[in-house]
Amino acid sequence: MLVDANTGGIRGVFPIGEAAPSRRFMMALFPIHTGEAGGFVGRLLSIAIGLWLITMIVAGCLLWAKRRKARAGKRWD
Repeated sequence: MLVDANTGGIRGVFPIGEAAPSRRFMMALFPIHTGEAGGFVGRLLSIAIGLWLITMIVAGCLLWAKRRKARAGKRWD
């Protein structure tokens, strides 16, 4: 359903069951991305994946900084 941002009126209704397969796929991407498609479990999984990604970024930066610090201590005389 498309809603007019200015008036709040309905501009169009497009039932997903009548859409072409390519349109159905594109319309399913956002609910899958946000976890809405899987209900409560999908949202928990989405949160868990987000936290895991943040953890991997922080761990990678810490390991990189530690390795860089160790290399800075060595001298190539």
